[in-house]
Amino acid sequence: MHYDAIIFDYDGTIVDTESYHYHAVDHLIKHHYAVALDLETFFLTYCGLDDRAVLKLILKSLGKTFTEDDIDRLMREKKSYFAELVRSSKIKTFPGMLPLIRLASQQRIPLAIATNSSRDDFDITFEQVNNGRLAQRIKTTVTADDVTHKKPHPEPYLSAAKKLHINPERCLVFEDSLSGIHSAKAAGMHVIALTTSHPKEELHEADQVITDASNINLSELLEKGIPHGQPS
Repeated sequence: MHYDAIIFDYDGTIVDTESYHYHAVDHLIKHHYAVALDLETFFLTYCGLDDRAVLKLILKSLGKTFTEDDIDRLMREKKSYFAELVRSSKIKTFPGMLPLIRLASQQRIPLAIATNSSRDDFDITFEQVNNGRLAQRIKTTVTADDVTHKKPHPEPYLSAAKKLHINPERCLVFEDSLSGIHSAKAAGMHVIALTTSHPKEELHEADQVITDASNINLSELLEKGIPHGQPS
């Protein structure tokens, strides 16, 4: 199997920003409900889900009643605090990712990002990563605001493939979350999972599992593919 395009998840795959999302949501829940969120539980349960889904699940777990207007208000507050955290920090990337993207761009491989982040959350970090060079190399982006159904539904990845004008089966995906892996597999794509958010044993739905992208041979990967259903 050879691949004609690469689609990346964003938070937890390219950029180390999942902790920013945690701190923003934790701040929100502490402020309104006087409850602290456990970091490990957040990563294992909510990582990879969109803000609306995360907030609804948390409030349900706390036994709280809410309306869609309540969720909208909480989402606005979360976005505001997330933006504050990002503006006061330097966004870090995961090992091997920027060199991989740079090489793929130089080889004119079609590239895209499919993320469950809102457009606002995504844009505020995307433009500053690698001094804006990431945004120069990846022009096609799909956020939670661009689709009707978020991950784990396949729509985000199918939408990215459609924008690239590439058959979904010819797209290779890099992901870190369980919902993202399920989304990409449901879209008919092969998935390489990174152990940045979940331990290897939980990523069994992926076609391959790696700790980081530093040792990837891009040409060989695109030409020969990865063994389907054989995590390593």
